[in-house]
Amino acid sequence: MRPAGPASDPFTEPAKLYAAGRVAEAERRLDGLLKARPRDAEFQFNAAALADRAGRTERARRGYEHVLQLAPDALAAWMNLGSLQLRLDNGIEGGRCFRRAAEL
Repeated sequence: MRPAGPASDPFTEPAKLYAAGRVAEAERRLDGLLKARPRDAEFQFNAAALADRAGRTERARRGYEHVLQLAPDALAAWMNLGSLQLRLDNGIEGGRCFRRAAEL
């Protein structure tokens, strides 16, 4: 999994909207993108990472969990979910995620 990249990337517009504080509009755009590719783990990962960078932790958590349903061995998703859990003061769950990542 890799973070969203160049300006031609479909996540550019939602990222700009998040940055401008237009959260509801950003999430509507993101939802539209995700509906188009619901089984694409890399696409879903990029959306979760964008939400995470925008401070939308609950949306990011759900997104990383969805990625892991699609691709249980997605190392980056386990690592990001573990980090997010630690930021949420959920050390037990964060540790579980990091242990799973270490197994990969």
